[in-house]
Amino acid sequence: MKKLLAAAIVFATAVTLTGCSIFYPHWGETASPSDSATPSESASVEPTPSESASPTAKPKQPVSVDILQSNADSGTALITVIAQASGISEDGGICTLTVVQGSTTKSISAKAESNVTDTQCFPLNLSIVGLTPGDATFTVSYSSEGYNGKSTPMSIVVP
Repeated sequence: MKKLLAAAIVFATAVTLTGCSIFYPHWGETASPSDSATPSESASVEPTPSESASPTAKPKQPVSVDILQSNADSGTALITVIAQASGISEDGGICTLTVVQGSTTKSISAKAESNVTDTQCFPLNLSIVGLTPGDATFTVSYSSEGYNGKSTPMSIVVP
C-alpha cells in the first residue's frame, strides 16, 4: 500500500512539473539549436590589406527633442521628465536626462521607442538625492544610430 501511495505521489509530481512547461509562457526564450541533416561546406576568403577599406562613419541627422512634461516631487524624491524626438519614428534610441544645479550634475538614461510619427522616451526618473532645494536646469538628449539631438535647457524647482 505504501509503495502504491509513493508511486502515486511521484506520478502526480511528475505530471504537475510537466504541466509547468506547458502552461508557463517562455517569452523571449530562443529555441535550442538543432543539427543539420546534411552538413555543408563553405569557403571563407579573408581580405588582403589592400582590399580592406576603412569604414566611413555616417554622420548623424539632427533631430528636435521636445519636453512634454516635467515634475519634481518631494514625496517620491524624483524628477520625472517625459520627452520625445519629434519628426522621427524609430526604436533603439537612448534618451538622457541631465540635471545641473551649481557644480552638481546628475543624469540618467532610458530607452526610446517609436510612437506613430515621433520617438517617445521612456519616463526619465532621476533621484533628487544630492541636489539641494532650489532652482536647477535640465536638458534631454536623444541619440540613435542615425539621429542626435538635445532639448533647449529648461528650469525646474527641486523640492
